[in-house]
Amino acid sequence: MLDLPMSEPNPSKAEVNTVQITTQPDIEYHPNYEKYVRRRAHRLMEQPNLLETPLPEGFPQQLRGPIVWEGDDWENEAQWVYTLSEDELKEINDALAHFQRRCTCILRHARH
Repeated sequence: MLDLPMSEPNPSKAEVNTVQITTQPDIEYHPNYEKYVRRRAHRLMEQPNLLETPLPEGFPQQLRGPIVWEGDDWENEAQWVYTLSEDELKEINDALAHFQRRCTCILRHARH
């Protein structure tokens, strides 16, 4: 938590508000083993019995099926990557432009 002094007309009397700042874990797109080890150690320090906690009822002990793959399953990029068509790209770009215009309009009205 962070205490931030707020400006008051009377400098002899300052109000202090507490603001909680939540941050995301430092997790990158590509796995980083050293960061994982540090996060794990931190969580175990906070919750020493964490590894003894059972999985929730109904949670699978092991994942199986076509969505589970390993590096040996990789044949080529087309196997896992969906390539958007020109029509799909145009639809996405048109939708983005529409919402950007709408957002700009809403912000313009909010300022007045």
